[in-house]
Amino acid sequence: MKKGIYFVPGLFTLGNAGLGFYSIISSIERNFTSSAWAILLAVILDVFDGRIARLTRSTSRFGLEFDSLADLISFGLAPSILMYQVVLKNIGWGVLVAFLFAIAGVLRLARFNVRVMEKDIAYFDGLCIPVAGGMLASFYVLPFWAKETHLFFSAIPLIMIFLSLLMVSKIKYINLKKVRLTKRQPFKILIIMVVALVIWFFSTELISIIFLAYFLGYTLSGILNALWRFYRLRLEWVKQR
Repeated sequence: MKKGIYFVPGLFTLGNAGLGFYSIISSIERNFTSSAWAILLAVILDVFDGRIARLTRSTSRFGLEFDSLADLISFGLAPSILMYQVVLKNIGWGVLVAFLFAIAGVLRLARFNVRVMEKDIAYFDGLCIPVAGGMLASFYVLPFWAKETHLFFSAIPLIMIFLSLLMVSKIKYINLKKVRLTKRQPFKILIIMVVALVIWFFSTELISIIFLAYFLGYTLSGILNALWRFYRLRLEWVKQR
């Protein structure tokens, strides 16, 4: 029974890694829409593997490392390759931007693994890699532009550099996987998942907007919180003078 419990969150993590691998293959074959959606599906699996592990009390060091390696594939390598194929390969220094994003993700995951083994953290430093990678994927599936030909895509290199810096920054972000669940919340989350899948089935355009709103909101939350903390420290410093 114990082995079966440990196996459940591992299946979600394995699915995460499999979707990342599929995304890479799709990018190589220039099936960019499928590549982007695979990354976004991996985000959903990544959200729930940790929660399931905690609900079933099956967390382990192996699970942590397995999850990080899957995240590296799905949210570090896959988005980098997708954006390289779509935009960056037409830029002289595009390969460096793709590498910067991937290596920033590696550093972000390594730092998280070290800290999470030291203590149970509610906040961590830097933007989490699923949000950074998911945001890049959501840009591609949005219905507002004609993909590669739109002027917005010329800003992708700068956006990737900015996201890379956020991942290795000291900006505090809430660890959503540590948000405590009550007994009733898992059922609510299941309902939300079902509703999201129904919306996805009938309107991929709407779900792509929801994805981007979530990624942007989470990213801005850390930045705004950092600015607020800086303002308060500045105010205290002025009062002490």
